[in-house]
Amino acid sequence: MLDNETRVENQPITISEEKAVDPSKDEEPLAYHEAAHAVAMWKLHYGIESISIDPDERTLGHTRPARAYDLESARHRRGRRYIVEQNAIVLHAGSVAEQLLRPGRKPTAAAIDHDRIHEEMFRVEDDGSIHITWCNYLWQRTYTLLAWPGQWKLIVALARVLLTYRTLDGRSAEFYLKRADDVLRHDPSMPNAVLVGDVTYACSPWHRAWHSKCVGTTTPAKRTDLPEGVETMEPKPDLRPVRWALWPLSTRAQRCIENANIRSVMDLAYWSRHALSFMRGVGKLTIQEIVDAAARAGVHIAPDDAPLPWVVDPERWR
Repeated sequence: MLDNETRVENQPITISEEKAVDPSKDEEPLAYHEAAHAVAMWKLHYGIESISIDPDERTLGHTRPARAYDLESARHRRGRRYIVEQNAIVLHAGSVAEQLLRPGRKPTAAAIDHDRIHEEMFRVEDDGSIHITWCNYLWQRTYTLLAWPGQWKLIVALARVLLTYRTLDGRSAEFYLKRADDVLRHDPSMPNAVLVGDVTYACSPWHRAWHSKCVGTTTPAKRTDLPEGVETMEPKPDLRPVRWALWPLSTRAQRCIENANIRSVMDLAYWSRHALSFMRGVGKLTIQEIVDAAARAGVHIAPDDAPLPWVVDPERWR
């Protein structure tokens, strides 16, 4: 499920709107392409608005979802990545179905789908190499989803219906898929288990040259020198856990330090005796215990006239 802050709109994107230049007489790949989009939409709960293999002035065929997830409405990065991945599986479905039907054949109407995937990825990730790896991963996920006999037989059934009727409204397509799915669930020819760890040697057709180049390429080692300013930084950051450095401390003192989010000796250097008095649950004896433990360990705390830590760095100490 999407997170509750993600809006669902009624204006869907159109899948596989490739220019109809000279449609082939062999419409079977196109029917499988559009049927796969529809099955993926149905399985991922987008719903289907319409599906057709009839060309018009703009398209060879189309499959339109009843609902589309609005990427801009997702406030959190994880929600946006989820939307991109769900959309990509739907968009990849046509290309995957054509490879399952006729391996090695160039997809008939998938270039626009592929471009759309990368456009959405750019709204979440900036690195092009991540896009390619992510795209290949999602193509493999889509392949695994649709290659399973339960889904593949649904695609075959819907493709045959499309070749007969050419255009279906969404309600009819979903009604037919539900009936076919109910029959397949109880059909003895359907497998009833998944072979865990099974490996399928399939590769996305979109980035094969990139993949081959990566396999044969060893990237040079990165330099490990640091700028002089980092090497000679004063005072040297002391990243020892403060509970270790000040040990032994009472349970109360340890809890107060932990509640204040003081993790390292470097953190403690921002806190004066006055600042320590603001810690939750602290008393005068506990403050004195922390100050004395710091003195024994040679750990410096901030002077009494130092600004409060949450004033110096509100993000760190809020």
